[in-house]
Amino acid sequence: MSLREVRVDWNYLAYFLVVTFVTTLACMVLLAACGTVFFNRPFESKFIGYFGNTIVWAMAVGPVLFWLSLKKAVRNGIVYGREWDNKKTI
Repeated sequence: MSLREVRVDWNYLAYFLVVTFVTTLACMVLLAACGTVFFNRPFESKFIGYFGNTIVWAMAVGPVLFWLSLKKAVRNGIVYGREWDNKKTI
């Protein structure tokens, strides 16, 4: 079992941005579809508005919050998995 050092680098940032993009896309498609079905709103305009607003904030503010909270999360032991075991304090 190999334990890796906890660090913030460009690979983790790339993973974070990909996951953020896919998750935001899926959520905004569902939100725009519900607006179309239940309130008879046009899907395209709702999707573009919702997705555009959300993705800008998620991609701009998300990595900053991720970097700021990672070390504190590891220090307080609120992360899980074998990669984090050597950094947990009980």
